Amino acid sequence: MGALIFRIYSFYTRILHSWVMRQAGGPRSMAYSLLLDPTGVIIRLTDSLIDDDYDRIQDDFEAAMERGAGYVILDLEQLGGVTNAVVGLIGTLRLQCRRRGAVLELRNVGPRHMGTTDSRTKSDLLGATL
Repeated sequence: MGALIFRIYSFYTRILHSWVMRQAGGPRSMAYSLLLDPTGVIIRLTDSLIDDDYDRIQDDFEAAMERGAGYVILDLEQLGGVTNAVVGLIGTLRLQCRRRGAVLELRNVGPRHMGTTDSRTKSDLLGATL
């Protein structure tokens, strides 16, 4: 019970922090866009991701899952290369989708994304479509 309360508290604290930072004009980048529809969410990543963006993506993803999204599409078309942080994000989203019975799909993964990655990262990327 205590773990559940901590998760709820942590979730709402992150949302509140995000909202306060946006209202205060804190660090904000346009590194991703989020498109919601009644059954799912599309997240489009760009090259200019900063650390706060990963938290915001997680928060927006959680909010979409709470609304009952059945699928998540992660669009990498505008992303120049894949960093360890992006691979970590994909792994986290994949795990959370699996737990909630949702589908994670990667779109526009091409040779330029694979050129600088090792074989394990490639298998993680290619295995992300469930």
